[in-house]
Amino acid sequence: MSLLVQRPDVSEFRRRFRWLSLFAVLCFLGLGARAIELQLVDSEDFQATARDNIVRKVTLATTRGFIRDRNGETLAASRPAYNMFIVPERVTAEDEATRTLVMTSMWTKIVSYLGLTDAERQRLEEKLLRLGKDERKKQQQILIKEDLSRDAVAVLKTHRHEFFVDKAGYALEVVPVSVRYYPMGNVGAHALGYMREVDGEMLSKLEKQGYRGGDRIGATGIERAWESYLRGSRGWEKVIVDAHGARRPPRDGIIDEPAQAPPIPGRDLRLTLDVRIQKAMVDAMHGELAGGAALVDVRTGRILGLVSKPSYDPNQLSGGHGKQVIRDAFRRL
Repeated sequence: MSLLVQRPDVSEFRRRFRWLSLFAVLCFLGLGARAIELQLVDSEDFQATARDNIVRKVTLATTRGFIRDRNGETLAASRPAYNMFIVPERVTAEDEATRTLVMTSMWTKIVSYLGLTDAERQRLEEKLLRLGKDERKKQQQILIKEDLSRDAVAVLKTHRHEFFVDKAGYALEVVPVSVRYYPMGNVGAHALGYMREVDGEMLSKLEKQGYRGGDRIGATGIERAWESYLRGSRGWEKVIVDAHGARRPPRDGIIDEPAQAPPIPGRDLRLTLDVRIQKAMVDAMHGELAGGAALVDVRTGRILGLVSKPSYDPNQLSGGHGKQVIRDAFRRL
């Protein structure tokens, strides 16, 4: 008779089994619902996130407008240039014996390819070692050399793969920039003005107008007065990059439209100044320490010549030859 009587622990086991089965079913239903949500409802959002991880929007520099005299002679133009940026952490390392920061073999390669003089190498090494100890700046790209020669740019691009640091990225980057150029030198310098770099104080006021740190803006003269007319607008393009930030060939279906927006160059200016008259006036004032002269067409009121002494070379003040040249120029002035 005892075999026909159901044991109480069996019913308890069946009850627990039903609850566990219900819990498992609910879990699978929840996972299925979540999978449907990820695959169907939120798929576009996740695809966009994945796309953003490999697609970067690269800024395309614009070209500043030309300034010409009444006869079409160029007084101010823009020329292409290249600046080199280095991450201090990627060319320095701690010496295990002395526990001091030293330059790595990566830096030796860079010095060799650039052909730096001993004095320039020492100056840059001191700067990189100092920044390498700064926890805030050692991982930032630091401007090391401006206006590289075309030969140096070609060599650095050819050997770019040698500057890759495992998982960290590239030790250096060569960035194309546009530099203001005044072919007539100090002829008409006071009227034309010069360019200056947008610093942190100016950036707080100009950021809404599209300026960024390191941009250049008209500081004096016509360059400043007609800044909005000469400046132009930046463009951009979307590129595919890998996990280290290196560019990869484009693929269909990854970059969505619009893929790029071309930069809009600045507009040109033609002045009433005559460069031949300007040169004649400069020659006439040769030997004078200070003075000024203006030549005006009394029939139209147009200014044909405008000279002031002492003068300066706006090429030295506009940043194309490095900050030290700017400091020296202002010291002389």
